Amino acid sequence: MKIRDKPARSVWKAVRLIVAFHKDRDGKPHLSSRRWFARDGRAGIHHDPDQQEAVLVISSSDADNPRNVDVSFRQDRIDLIRDDGPGWDRIIIEDGRVSVRMNGHSIRILADGSVAHLHDGVVTHIDPDLGVLVASEDVQISISMDGELIERRTPESIVRLDRDDCVQTSRRGTRWHPM
Repeated sequence: MKIRDKPARSVWKAVRLIVAFHKDRDGKPHLSSRRWFARDGRAGIHHDPDQQEAVLVISSSDADNPRNVDVSFRQDRIDLIRDDGPGWDRIIIEDGRVSVRMNGHSIRILADGSVAHLHDGVVTHIDPDLGVLVASEDVQISISMDGELIERRTPESIVRLDRDDCVQTSRRGTRWHPM
């Protein structure tokens, strides 16, 4: 049986380099960015992104539902901002982190390997050592990397479960439950 690869779906059709000027030569902000289309495809990156930005505009190939992407180059980061719609709408690339916003979820990956996920007020954090912390307004749950310690904290109590026992601490005192 032969497996055939499906042809790649066309997503993008063109790229255009634009320099966006946010302030005039006297330093006064423009009401809307003035855009200059680079002829030779090169643009410098200004030290003050509020003054000027180099922007690469990527046009969508979907004529019915175009979702173009602006790639903004700054000295400290690169921003990819996509028109509204399903899927990802923003990616920020910095020296020590990459952040993605997708369908109401925010995901951050740090240089140390840790990952954080935020959605509907719940934060899930995975440490570089693979320990997990899940926190909301009412409860916080942590799991050690080896899974031998699980802890749940609420405003009313703390429950610690390890290999040997379970300890619950509340406002009324501590209870020990042997395993």
